[in-house]
Amino acid sequence: MNTNQLIANPVDEQEPLQEDINQEVDTSSIVIIPFRLEATIRPADQVRGSFYDHYLTRKITNHVTATIIVEGMIRTQPEGQPDLHPIHILNNYHQQLSYNLDNHANWPEYILDDELGQDQSFGLLLIPGMARKTIEKLPNHCQLRQELESRAIRKARLRGQPILGICAGSWRIWEIFGELYVATPNGYELRRTLQLQDVQDHMYYRMTSLSSLGETVGNNEMVHYVLIQQDSLLSCIMDFQLDAEVQKIPVNSVHWKSPVDADHPVLSVSAISIGNCNAKHRHGEMMQPEEEIVEAFESKYGAPVIGIQWHPEAFYNNTNVEFHPNSQLNVLKFMTKAGDAYQSKRAFLTMFSGF
Repeated sequence: MNTNQLIANPVDEQEPLQEDINQEVDTSSIVIIPFRLEATIRPADQVRGSFYDHYLTRKITNHVTATIIVEGMIRTQPEGQPDLHPIHILNNYHQQLSYNLDNHANWPEYILDDELGQDQSFGLLLIPGMARKTIEKLPNHCQLRQELESRAIRKARLRGQPILGICAGSWRIWEIFGELYVATPNGYELRRTLQLQDVQDHMYYRMTSLSSLGETVGNNEMVHYVLIQQDSLLSCIMDFQLDAEVQKIPVNSVHWKSPVDADHPVLSVSAISIGNCNAKHRHGEMMQPEEEIVEAFESKYGAPVIGIQWHPEAFYNNTNVEFHPNSQLNVLKFMTKAGDAYQSKRAFLTMFSGF
């Protein structure tokens, strides 16, 4: 990966912390995460955006991560508007916080999306969520990001690369896997066979955020329960397949759309919403989350592809057994290991391609 031309303002060097100093980073494969920006400036104790994505992914999976960007994301904006240069954004967080994002190594490497597939170290493709206010306040940035994610998902699907979509990230997977080219008198026409819908009371008024010490995730409010489908891949990953009583679990929820359930040859629904957890709106009214909404889906065959509406990464360092934190984190760990297997297979095939 050649990133020297992209990094105009490298991050200042800082003495690494001593915590986890003996923890060896797994370099089997690199988790690829599209860059995302939060429109609202938060206090130092409420970290979101790409810093949140990379820090928690690395802490939970112990894998290296890299960020996909497009040219438009690294151009500075007109005077008076926020600077969207990813290095600036992460550097600001770095100066505010007391920990190093990358387990005392380097900051995540930045790659252009047209470089995807050229590096055999790439593993899992992780598509993170998107704040509603960011869509409203930074529409150009969000449009670039959606186009970037769509291209990355299409490429991953063709290569058999594992994909995990979280919250709004799952919507992109649902839409892309529903693409169908239909022959018409004027040529081929692209149609979307899988749709999204607006949902009621699935959006808690505060997004999950990382604390300034990197020890806990704030605003991890349980909004409703989900019913995990028995015999699904998700049930196996979360280790619920042997206990029908544990198929119903409480989850956080900050999404305002959901996939519309449909019979699809590749994807199947693996979790739906049921009941509520007595969460309240900003003004104190009880939330009434809509039931039987698609909360997770997965691929029926081939490389594992999972879309999940809640935030399993928010259960990092959570000790409440009623929330099943280990089962939640298993989603990221399993999919990262699937990325390792994908990377190993590519390396093996490449090794014998010359014979």
